[in-house]
Amino acid sequence: MCVWSRSFAELAFLAGCSLIGSLAAALLYVAVLHASLSPTDAAYGQGLGQVLSDPFVLQIGGGIALLAAALGFLLSVLCLRGRNLGACAVLVLSSVALVILVVTPFSLRAGFIGSFVALFAAMIYCRHSRAPWIRG
Repeated sequence: MCVWSRSFAELAFLAGCSLIGSLAAALLYVAVLHASLSPTDAAYGQGLGQVLSDPFVLQIGGGIALLAAALGFLLSVLCLRGRNLGACAVLVLSSVALVILVVTPFSLRAGFIGSFVALFAAMIYCRHSRAPWIRG
């Protein structure tokens, strides 16, 4: 089956999940980062809304989220052909969120890189899984 033979609805679902998921992951990453700040940090004590309204956070976080959305969309088009898209979306987004929540408080870099590793690993799992709830 050619990648381009997917229905528009499937592609729109994958694009929407990629965009919303990457923005949610970026927001979660910033929230976990904010919650784990040390008292000596300049942003310590600021509200999350104030941190999110910082132009630097918006530009860098938003740009990375958009790049992650594009990467996630391309990967999902290749990996999730013939799969239950809803179940795979839940598995992928949950995996990324879990890594951000668990790893980021200990290491910012590992949380960031680990979220992409979780994205790839969950997509590959969905592609090769024989689980009936994943198979489309």
